Amino acid sequence: MSKWIYGISTDAVIFGSFYLWKAEHIDSARSFLAFILWGMAVLIVIAALWGRIEKATRPRSMLRHAYSHASTAILIGLMVWAGMTACAITFFIGWVLIQQKLNVAREQA
Repeated sequence: MSKWIYGISTDAVIFGSFYLWKAEHIDSARSFLAFILWGMAVLIVIAALWGRIEKATRPRSMLRHAYSHASTAILIGLMVWAGMTACAITFFIGWVLIQQKLNVAREQA
């Protein structure tokens, strides 16, 4: 349950910042968003390259899996639309590498 709350609240902050930036024209929301998204993108790549998965995590429910993939795809699309293409590419590469690591860990279990 806590992972659902974390995921939804994180998405609410990010998508809310996109709204404030693009719809309400608040430039500080853009700065906040750039800081958060670049931080997430860099941390995802670091975790994908040097992180270890100690034990195979159990598969998520289909609903949580669908929500995670949909929100990530929408987020990457919004980054490209907003002109943050380098951040979107970095985020996408890290996300794909993490998914691959998780799949390998699940197969080995």
